[in-house]
Amino acid sequence: MQASTRTAAQDPSATETGPKSESPIERLLRTGGCGLRSEHTLATSTRPGRAWRVDPSVGNGVLWHFPITDDMAVTCCRITLARRMEGAFLAPEHYCVGLYRHLPLDDGSRGAAREVVLGHAWKGQAFITMPSPGETLEATCIVLTARALQVMSLRCQCDPLVLSNAIALLDGSKETPGIREVFEDITSARPSPIVARAFYESKATEAMSLIVDWSLSSKTTCTAPMKAADRTALNRARRYMAENLDRTVSTEELCAVACMSASKLAGLFKEAEHTTPQEYARTLRMERARALLAQTDLPLSAVSQLVGFQRQGSFSEAFKARYNVTPREYRALARAKS
Repeated sequence: MQASTRTAAQDPSATETGPKSESPIERLLRTGGCGLRSEHTLATSTRPGRAWRVDPSVGNGVLWHFPITDDMAVTCCRITLARRMEGAFLAPEHYCVGLYRHLPLDDGSRGAAREVVLGHAWKGQAFITMPSPGETLEATCIVLTARALQVMSLRCQCDPLVLSNAIALLDGSKETPGIREVFEDITSARPSPIVARAFYESKATEAMSLIVDWSLSSKTTCTAPMKAADRTALNRARRYMAENLDRTVSTEELCAVACMSASKLAGLFKEAEHTTPQEYARTLRMERARALLAQTDLPLSAVSQLVGFQRQGSFSEAFKARYNVTPREYRALARAKS
């Protein structure tokens, strides 16, 4: 993928003196969001900070951020895309923790709303995961540059590696006590400009403290020598698979998402999942099929398409080979137990 670039004249978020006058965190946020912004910045009367409307050619929604310092910010967005995004963006080293809510498509084909807490340790990766067309993404995040990570680690009285590894462990499958409440406070609060910096900085500090405390008491840290950047790449590949179960994702796509070679990615999957990337994807698709068979009345032809099979016969063969029962038999068994 090619990195997307934009000049100061093209980007309305640049100040009159040009990008050089921006702080590191503002430059980072502008780079990451430039593909979604319209030609006009919005004044926000409900909270301090800056907001942009999504370009109508892309979809609809609003992105907002508040720079706490030159190296740290909180952000919120609600985005519905009209088409699949293909762009890629290069960003400097930074760290992000966020609460992400994926609201389903109107036809319900992707199931109920999903809410996850994710962490990313970015090392110049060039891919941004976006919601599927028609799906709405609500996200509230805390973004730190490498300098802010150092500051936060001092506040938490830990090594920066401890904090960065803890952030990278947040892959959406783990519960971190108290962290959702912190993000909900950030989302709902409307502090005055006088106290906004103190409020958002306290919330960022609280979130990092909770993450460090959780990671130090979690057994996962004892078995996770993986580098933070590698774990983030692995998590991004796994999330991408989970969000594209209706088709076969190629190894080339996964490598682009993870920004690493096929051999490196395969090594990470072998270390963390004890399988190959493609076998991991097949497992996700079959697990999704089981859920659809047990929880919906969708015809088998629709279920097979939702998990990436063009032919119902091929789906039935693959399902029986894995579970020793046909999809129809599995549905009957599941309903008999309920």
